[in-house]
Amino acid sequence: SSLALEDLASWVYAASFWMVLFFFMVLYVLFVWIFVGFLLAADGYSTSQCIANNDISHEELTTMRHVVEFAFELSWTTFTTVGYGAIAPPGDDDGCYAVRFICSIEAIMGMGFVSMCSGIFYAKLLRLIGCAPVTFSSTLCVRYGKGLTDNSSLSLGEDEETDGDGFNPVILSPSSYSRKINHFNQYPVLEFRIVNNRANCPPGKNEIWDAQVTAILKLPKGCETSERRNSLPSDQNSTNKTINCDLILSPSSHPYFCRTWFLRHTLDESSPLLKEEVRRHLKERGPHKGWDSKLNNYQDIRNGLVEFTSIRIMMSGSSALSQGEVYAEKTYTYDDVFIGWKFVAVCFEGDEETNSFRLRRRSKRRSGGSVTDSKTRVDLSLMHDICPQKGANYEPMVADDGAP
Repeated sequence: SSLALEDLASWVYAASFWMVLFFFMVLYVLFVWIFVGFLLAADGYSTSQCIANNDISHEELTTMRHVVEFAFELSWTTFTTVGYGAIAPPGDDDGCYAVRFICSIEAIMGMGFVSMCSGIFYAKLLRLIGCAPVTFSSTLCVRYGKGLTDNSSLSLGEDEETDGDGFNPVILSPSSYSRKINHFNQYPVLEFRIVNNRANCPPGKNEIWDAQVTAILKLPKGCETSERRNSLPSDQNSTNKTINCDLILSPSSHPYFCRTWFLRHTLDESSPLLKEEVRRHLKERGPHKGWDSKLNNYQDIRNGLVEFTSIRIMMSGSSALSQGEVYAEKTYTYDDVFIGWKFVAVCFEGDEETNSFRLRRRSKRRSGGSVTDSKTRVDLSLMHDICPQKGANYEPMVADDGAP
């Protein structure tokens, strides 16, 4: 019974406002009619007519319909603690003790019911305020090879910059950046993005300060590496059917999140997303060589990935609007991974005079063109859209019915 009560409380807390309101209304009507039955039984036990209208004499109460109607009114006024109205036990009659006792029990239960409803709605309101106004991309894209130097998906207002050569130092680690001249084979990168739903609101109302993101990878039992297996707690290592471990994302923090935020995980020799034989092969090659060029195709990258159960992303930060902590989370599965794809640009410059939007090339801004940051807009309808990466070596999409 306690477990069922906990499940009910969890459902009430997680359900929508309208569902909870409907649930409470059903409970309210149910409780009122239950006490109608108790009041009618107590009235029948009493020596006189105790459920009466002060404006109607006892002789006029000739049908049961009148009695039930008056009992219903007495029940709801007592349960909601509104107080007695026209329907009440007669004050000059001392034979209505049973009805008065039922009314006292109903009043205290009604106070508890109203307090419970108010508390739950307040908690749900706090949870609504605590939800970060962000949207996670619906897919995980894996970029590799030439796709790592393709920055055409970035546009005005994105949270990244290139160095002018088409090379993005954010995608690669600093050590990889220093070795690009030596034809260092770049590691594939798994990425997703978060978009601020209030990105187009005036400054001061849309920012999330000191945003932090963590990721937990859930692997099926048997897919963990030997090093990971030895480092697991004894209870998780022996009994659980799944293994949980941290997934390193970069950058994992954002001091001023107002538009878009790309987060990436490098598929190198230390990545838990790669199978153990692939990681061992990369370690034997040495960190100075990077990714094996023979594996630079979507088929080998897909075969080298662990078929993980889920990746749970959790974001937290401080809202500039509510001045409080906000949270958001997203769970990805293995089927959400698309290899050789990239996200399309979502940021544009809005022209206030023509009330339209247009793409602005980064080269224009670098050539001396002035760009007003307050005019930057985000097309939220494009945040889930992806396109093939540079090089045209991308994994084909398969429809739900199995047809390409």
